[in-house]
Amino acid sequence: MKIKIRHANLNDEMLLLSWANDSTVRENAFNSQFITPAAHHEWLYGRLNECSRCQIFIAEEEGVVALGQVRFEKKGPIWEIDYSIDKDFRSRGLGELVLNIALKKMKYNYPESCFVGYVKKGNTPSSKVFEKLGFVAEIKADFVIWRSHGK
Repeated sequence: MKIKIRHANLNDEMLLLSWANDSTVRENAFNSQFITPAAHHEWLYGRLNECSRCQIFIAEEEGVVALGQVRFEKKGPIWEIDYSIDKDFRSRGLGELVLNIALKKMKYNYPESCFVGYVKKGNTPSSKVFEKLGFVAEIKADFVIWRSHGK
């Protein structure tokens, strides 16, 4: 499978909203409330206009089939990671592959940066992805912080 990533744009709005409101994604999110189209539109428009603070990528197979998304948001000295894989493509190892491709792009553009993923306890698939990519775990009461090597 040949996977490419591209920057998200406003044409991806409904796709990103459907992924965000997927029941498994909402269950594993720190805020599990359903996201309204209006709130999502405002949020996405703001993020797409803040390239220096937010990078959203869409992963596609052969540039045709959308597989998932990876979002990096700059919070102080770190980039926080959020990612999800379309429900039709889960359990195929694509989380690791998609996140790895996006991380390589970000590390090329921001070589001195630290990348961090916050994962709720019980979300074993996401924790395994971060572990396989060499992130180091810091266990908290209800979640795990996964840090990339570096600053």
